[in-house]
Amino acid sequence: MKNKKLNILIISYYFAPINVIGSIRMTKIAKYLKRSGHNVTVLSTKNYKLYKKDKILEDDVKGIKTYRTCSIDALWLSCIIKQIFKSFKITGNNNFSIKNNLNQQKSKIRIIIGHIFYKIVKTPNITWFLSSYPVLNRLLKKNNFDIVLSTFGPIYCHYLGLYAKIKQKNIFWIADYRDVNLENFQNAPRFLNRIFQKHIEQKILKNANAIINSSKEETEIFKKKVINKKKAYMFPFGYDLEDLKYQKNIKKENKTFRIIYTGLIRYTIDKKGIIHTNFDLSLLFHALSNFKNGRNIKFIYVGKNIEIIKRLIKQYSLEDIFEYKGFIERKNSINEQLKSHISLLLTWGFKESRGVIPAKLAEYIMTKNKILCIIKGYKKYNEISNIIKKNKLGLVIDTEGNKKKNKKMLFDFLSVQYSKFLKGKLEKNKPLKEFDYKNITKQILKAYTNSKSI
Repeated sequence: MKNKKLNILIISYYFAPINVIGSIRMTKIAKYLKRSGHNVTVLSTKNYKLYKKDKILEDDVKGIKTYRTCSIDALWLSCIIKQIFKSFKITGNNNFSIKNNLNQQKSKIRIIIGHIFYKIVKTPNITWFLSSYPVLNRLLKKNNFDIVLSTFGPIYCHYLGLYAKIKQKNIFWIADYRDVNLENFQNAPRFLNRIFQKHIEQKILKNANAIINSSKEETEIFKKKVINKKKAYMFPFGYDLEDLKYQKNIKKENKTFRIIYTGLIRYTIDKKGIIHTNFDLSLLFHALSNFKNGRNIKFIYVGKNIEIIKRLIKQYSLEDIFEYKGFIERKNSINEQLKSHISLLLTWGFKESRGVIPAKLAEYIMTKNKILCIIKGYKKYNEISNIIKKNKLGLVIDTEGNKKKNKKMLFDFLSVQYSKFLKGKLEKNKPLKEFDYKNITKQILKAYTNSKSI
């Protein structure tokens, strides 16, 4: 294995220089596969030009041969319709949400048309599959691939991986589901969705040589669905320590205690105008409204959906400590984290969403700040709680736990960290090897050698 140069094909709709989580995962794996001496080819979308680009990712893939094909996806459609329908808004993961104007009521006709477009752009990207199919065919005729690595989503990445496996039976096909279970795939009507899921699962699980998930919970689910349990692997979202080389002369703020949150706040607004978010900031903001008195602190937000944050900031009278950085390049986001002292991680924990671990956790581990994790729901339904507790990375509280106890734990945590900040004795978290993309890539190659007989 060490001496053999492998031919590897990665099928990933999201790839460098697109600045989204799915793109980062495959870009880093491609980078370290190539650095290990292997031939790496990538099949991706031509629509990368429409997305926010990332300079770090762009540098990572220099020298990697990438074939890009056309697609009509949500972002492409948005460029056409956003000037006409102001009710659309793009979120960072390329999903659409209807943006309700908080100040004026939209006409019923516009709302109906908006929902129609919403359903269109939410469907899986079959156009990319159709344009990629002939390109994949040519690649398979010209190359004998040892490994094909396809990653979710869209689901058509796995369709293409399946086709490659059928055409070249000796291929070792790795199907990466990241943090997505097919049971949660809801782009089709409920009845058709069940039939579709079952059909896809049977094909993929039967033909793939390895199934990858990013959490233990999801991996256990897939183990129950395959005959040979050994072909189900857990490889988490990771970090790349080399990203830090883009940060020069960064020093932590020594006068102001900074709590930072980087990411999106997704929300919906019901007919009564009530906002529903997928995260819960009320515990923290309630604590900060008391904690800020007599202390020099800042709450930094890096991301989108600022109007929702502003509403909450105003509700808890935190305008004097709030600072908004906008949706910035990842290297600048990492810069802000390195200057901060506590990294806020927001997630959820419900029975139906077990196994979802935010990819942001790995980046927070890399920047070494103590982590404050607030779970909307229950800690027992999110394994991130065990990861943070086991490795002493910070504090985890949940919104459905003992509220009085959680409020005290949160205030005490902030007090201890602030006291250490004043004394210049804030502790740093240690990097965890299992989250390092360099190590994750080695484990993927190890899975290839260990599972060839499956």
